[in-house]
This record gives sequence, structure tokens and C-alpha cells, in this order.
Amino acid sequence: MNVVDSVEVLVPVHNALPELRDCWAALSAHAGDRLVRVTFVDDASDVETREWLEHIAQEDPRVRILRNRSNKGYTKSVNLGLQDLVADAIVILNSDTLVTPGALDRLVAGINSSDDVAAVGPLSNAASWQSIPRLKDDDGLFFINALPQGHTAGDIAEVLAQEFPAPQRPSVPVLNGFCTLFRAEAIRRIGLLDEKRFPKGYGEENDYCVRLSDAGYRLLVCEDAYVYHVKSASFGHETRVKLSRAGGKNFVKKHGQSRLDTMVAGVQANPELADIRERVSRAFERRFGKAA
Repeated sequence: MNVVDSVEVLVPVHNALPELRDCWAALSAHAGDRLVRVTFVDDASDVETREWLEHIAQEDPRVRILRNRSNKGYTKSVNLGLQDLVADAIVILNSDTLVTPGALDRLVAGINSSDDVAAVGPLSNAASWQSIPRLKDDDGLFFINALPQGHTAGDIAEVLAQEFPAPQRPSVPVLNGFCTLFRAEAIRRIGLLDEKRFPKGYGEENDYCVRLSDAGYRLLVCEDAYVYHVKSASFGHETRVKLSRAGGKNFVKKHGQSRLDTMVAGVQANPELADIRERVSRAFERRFGKAA
């Protein structure tokens, strides 16, 4: 069995310094001993963000900074960081996230559950089909769940660890790109993200999941792992919606509408995911009350 032990993390960055600071604080506090490197790809951020990145690189030898002289977009920034892998697996992590205690170890356990598992993702407050406890709002859009009043992302992680001591890790056709752990060997086999069709992101992870699946790999959701997602700190809501629509159109051009429909149906009608959300809702009510 090809066991994943060492892990590196890749964080694309474009401004949004307050969220980036929180992301690094959580990651450095909770990553554990298996973390060997963190790569921040600075996509032409402002002076304050650049200076802060230089500061943490001087403080922590695990940190390296790669820079784009001009803004290249999310996908090209990720590809830059993927060209020199040193660990058994890599987490592609949004800069507006909070990694919780034990999350990385639980993701590694998921990817080590079988050699044919190429990628795994956690549950979150805002990660499309991986969102808990609520999935969609009254308009049918994916819901952004606030933290229960007076509680932290770490409290959510604790609830999930208690609720799922023996996780089933449902197999899915697509994972949300906000936080995904990939086997390095799978990346070397499949290649980089499609930066030509998805230069700004939003669709590139769906495309990559298709390519992994077509190569015979499986993708899993680790319901015992939790990573909080602020959501689009670099772009804002309106820009995110536009990019998402453009990404969807480009996906259909490449793979066809039927492939998209099959992918959506594969997560929408997944009984294991539905059961997980139901169990989480009950666990939240016991721990945080009905308002959660």
C-alpha cells in the first residue's frame, strides 16, 4: 500500500490579509508533525500582504513564497505551486479558511483508506455539497452556515469527531476546491489543472475531479474532518457568482452537459451525504441548541 505520511500545503494568495493571517494562524497551530512545507503563491498582492508573507517566511523554515509579477489568476497560481512537490500529498487550501485540530490527520487517514483514493475533502460551513448543517437557502443557492453563537470552528470539529468515530467516508464524483488533499503521485500522473479553460478558478476542481475519476481514482468526503470557510474573501460575492457561472459554461464546453448532470446527481442523490447532514443537525441541536 502506498501510504501517505508527509504533507505539504499550497495556499494561493491575492490580498485579503486579515483572512490570510487567520488562515496561517490556524494552519500553523493545528497542522501537526506531518507538515513539511507550506507554499504561498502570491498572485500580485498589495504591499502590505507581500511584506507579511516575507515576514512569516523568515520566521518559519517550512514556508516558501512564490510570486507572480502580475495577476495570473487562481489556476495558474496553483499550477505554479504544484510543479515541485516534495511530500506524499498536498492540500490545496483557500486563504480564507480555518483548519481545525485534527483535520489534517483525518484527511490523511481518509486518503490512506485505499490506494485508489486520489483526493479527499472535509465538511465545512460553506463548501457546496460538503456544507453542514444546512445545504441550501430558500432560493436554492448553497447556504453559508454561520458558526453557532459563542462557539468556534474547533467546537464544530469536536462535535464531528465525537459523532463519527468510525467514518464511512462516502465516495463522490466531485469535491469542493476550498480544501482538498491530493496524492502527489496522482497529480504527477494526471498533470496540472486546466489553466487555459479555467484561468480564474471556479470549475477547475470539477474538471480535475473528472480527470481523476476517468483515470480510475476515487474521491472521498471525510465527515470526521472540518475546515471553516469564510468564502470568497479575495473576490466578493458578485464576482464569485460571475466566475462560477463562467466556470460552469467552460466545464460544459469541455465535458458536455450530460457529464455535468451526472456529476451533480451523484452528489445530490447521495444517501450517505444526506445521512451525514441529518446526523450533524441532530448533533448540533444537542450541543448548541435549536438555533444552530
